[in-house]
Amino acid sequence: MRFLAAAFAAFLLSLGLGAGSAYAQGANSTVTLPDGTTIVTTVGGLNNITINISGGPYAANPATVKFTSIVPSATSISYTGTIAAGGTTEAFNCVVNTVTQAVTGSGACAVAFGQSSGSTTPTTPTTPTPPTTPTTPATITTTTTPAGTTTTVTTSTGAVITMTVPEQALITQAEADQLFLALVGTRVNATSMQNFVAQRLQGLSLAGLTSGLGPQTRNGRVYKGLNAGAFEPQTGLWVNASGSYVDDSRPGSAQDGWGGSAAIGGDVIFDSTVLGAYVGYGSMQLDGAVVDYQTKGWTVGAYASWSASPAFQITGTVGYSNDEVEYGRTAGLLRSFGETDRNQLFGSVSIGTTVDLGADWVLTPSLGVIASTSDTDAYRDNAGRPIAGNSTDLTIAQAGTALIFTGSNWLPYVSASFNSQTDGPAGVDKEYGYIGAGFAAPLSDDLALAFNIQTLVGKKNEGETSFGFTLRRAF
Repeated sequence: MRFLAAAFAAFLLSLGLGAGSAYAQGANSTVTLPDGTTIVTTVGGLNNITINISGGPYAANPATVKFTSIVPSATSISYTGTIAAGGTTEAFNCVVNTVTQAVTGSGACAVAFGQSSGSTTPTTPTTPTPPTTPTTPATITTTTTPAGTTTTVTTSTGAVITMTVPEQALITQAEADQLFLALVGTRVNATSMQNFVAQRLQGLSLAGLTSGLGPQTRNGRVYKGLNAGAFEPQTGLWVNASGSYVDDSRPGSAQDGWGGSAAIGGDVIFDSTVLGAYVGYGSMQLDGAVVDYQTKGWTVGAYASWSASPAFQITGTVGYSNDEVEYGRTAGLLRSFGETDRNQLFGSVSIGTTVDLGADWVLTPSLGVIASTSDTDAYRDNAGRPIAGNSTDLTIAQAGTALIFTGSNWLPYVSASFNSQTDGPAGVDKEYGYIGAGFAAPLSDDLALAFNIQTLVGKKNEGETSFGFTLRRAF
């Protein structure tokens, strides 16, 4: 099989414009070229993209290109998949240098570019490429970037976009970063809420055991448990302050920085049931040599827990957040900067138990599932270039435990959990863990303080450490 080199080279490099939009699950696009060629792109997931090329010179011999992996980096994009045409299917594994446009390939990659495997230089694309979003403005002509070979895109709405090849590479990197950071934000928001609520309610699961130590009376009040929410009275308000450090060490996209949030909430205890709600505001800022990223926004949520006895507890959470996102990336003389919005809906369900180890020690193993969905809006950057939005659906299975010392008024503990997430960009670890520590203690009859810290382990090129204080006033 010999696929036409110029057409396929143009298509591969066009992914510099559309790779990010391809990551948006469920996104489809159709482009018709002046010679009658029709390119239909169907996206089934992060690594499940199919392109059907027909019409024009391909009317008698249509081709189907399936991508199973697209991995952008600072100076290259790796493509893996198959090409089917003329009754023959061949695999390819191509690496396109986004600076020099040189191609290193094997299998059908060499066939596609019409040369043998190794370092080659593809034909400069001069044909239209798939649009990034269905909301592309009527006309976008980039005039503030260095002169270079351009690619013209005519969308289904008649909009015309002209871009240089370096701009396409810049947008590919921007869209890949936006997807990665959306997944990071989704994971941080969902897991931090689930862990916070679990720790907030931990005292209730200990109530039976701590009461077995004998009632402790202070100023006429009897404490059944010794941290926030674990003692009478049964109604209270709390405030929480949290911080986090995030390290993104991906080659070509390295950045790190701090985030913080504050929340206020309240809960009510009815015998074995707890109901609570909260509202919070948070922000995060990451900076790197070529990348900068910032989010800020509001979160609202609710939680509930029911415990038949210290031996069994079930907890559920639900939350919604809306964030403003600012993102910038520099590539040589080019820079892309813009603002967009991200919405996230998340929730979790977990079950746990309490095991008395004796000698003032208890173990609280638990199993849980965290689910989250987020949408990041498409936008135009500072030069009018369209940056595709993305949608992410993330499910995390979690198994963890905490070892707690109950022999004093303070309840110190250490914790660990194993997590497995269902989705993520190629090359990102989906199995990882958290280890942590903390304490909870009454400060007075009606005031209790809790503290926790945990860190991410087992994720290549990712780091995360978070900590928080919660102060509760009972009424």
